[in-house]
Amino acid sequence: MWSIGCIFGELLKMGTLFAGRTEIDQMQKIFKELGTPNEQIWPGCSSLPGMRNLNFPETPFSQLRRNFCSELPDDDGFNLLNRLLALDPSKRFSANEALENNWFKNDPKPAPPSSFPTWPAKSEHNKKPPNEPSAPRKPIAGFTLKFDAPKF
Repeated sequence: MWSIGCIFGELLKMGTLFAGRTEIDQMQKIFKELGTPNEQIWPGCSSLPGMRNLNFPETPFSQLRRNFCSELPDDDGFNLLNRLLALDPSKRFSANEALENNWFKNDPKPAPPSSFPTWPAKSEHNKKPPNEPSAPRKPIAGFTLKFDAPKF
């Protein structure tokens, strides 16, 4: 669900959320935006492997909202994003919880897939449509056979 939250946030932001160059840099960027984990917001985080050896600047709460313009996402969308990106996995939305979020029920409703235009796959560009007749074949051995099918 964390990955879905990252993708959702990047689609809304139209850019990367946490562009770290190393694992430590990545963690710093995440904690700078979502708040530095502590026992109050993520019980048990200090006992995770390697966490005692790391020292991150203290960010007391999420700064994520400043990455987005005021209208996008709306409050329901931002709630969904926050819950998908919860540092504490036990507080993170499950797939079913995420689908029940009001953001998916608000207007405008998603358009039905049938309303989107479609284009043929690149591999289909040189193929003839199934209803298009083939070009007449050249006669073999100097003669042709004609057959007139009845028309209904």
